[in-house]
Amino acid sequence: MPTVLAKNLAAVFRMTRTVLSKELLFRRYRLFSAGACRRLWPLLNEDGRRAVNIIEQYAGHPDKNLLSAALVAANRSHAAAVETHLLVELTGNLRTRLEALAPVLACSAVKEATNSRASVVGRVSSEASTAVGAVEVVRRLPAEPALTYNDARRSPAELAAQASLFRDIFGNPFHPVSFSPDWRTETVTALATGMYDARDFTPMPVLADALEGAGCHERKGR
Repeated sequence: MPTVLAKNLAAVFRMTRTVLSKELLFRRYRLFSAGACRRLWPLLNEDGRRAVNIIEQYAGHPDKNLLSAALVAANRSHAAAVETHLLVELTGNLRTRLEALAPVLACSAVKEATNSRASVVGRVSSEASTAVGAVEVVRRLPAEPALTYNDARRSPAELAAQASLFRDIFGNPFHPVSFSPDWRTETVTALATGMYDARDFTPMPVLADALEGAGCHERKGR
């Protein structure tokens, strides 16, 4: 199942290249990668989280200095996770080894997200879903002691969540929605920016009303 989902996701990625402009496509790649990594927040150390925040900033304001800062933080994050994993790998039991492996994979996903190539999206998806897969095996160990290190595979549930995230960011390429500049009022922009920055989406109904007041009456536009 994970392989099928991953292949389907990759096929959709390829399809969007023919629909969106290169600039918009890469911005959305960045946002997807950052969103997938943000789902790994509990597995990331301080440098890893800093890198994700910078990647999101870069998606909105492309700047080579930002990208360099994200790469430095991601490399430092990954190196620290690998060091911990190597120590545990030599002396730990299966549970502790998997608990150390999950952050390595999570930090690897963040490191991949700093890459500028389009193919990075598939690698971020794979590393992130495998990190969650390792966590899932740890949770199953008490009831399934026969599980092994090799059972830490891509999580079908996480791949499904990534597919949902993808749809949120890219929409349906077969039915693109036109967003009128007139709808982007000061109130709409302030509400959307505030929700995104605070990671608090409870004001979404207020945003819907603001969009309607700006002239957006079609549900697909919202």
